[in-house]
Amino acid sequence: MGQFPLEIENDELRYRLHQLRIGKHLTAIKGLVAVNQHDPAKNYKLQQVWNSLGAQNANLQQQVCLYESDIATCGKSPCPQSG
Repeated sequence: MGQFPLEIENDELRYRLHQLRIGKHLTAIKGLVAVNQHDPAKNYKLQQVWNSLGAQNANLQQQVCLYESDIATCGKSPCPQSG
């Protein structure tokens, strides 16, 4: 019974993770456009955004895995296991 709030919070984390992944894809597309337009400043800025989104993505993926561990579903989905 106590799992329900964790499942809701996990779903919210998964949604945020999905949004971050979309943001990374859009940033990659914008980066390709910047390269094609020979705009190194814009490309550099987009690379910084890409790196930031990657770090946020890794952090959020770890949070999702921790929540899934708490509700005993981590083994049912791909998530990095702590070594």
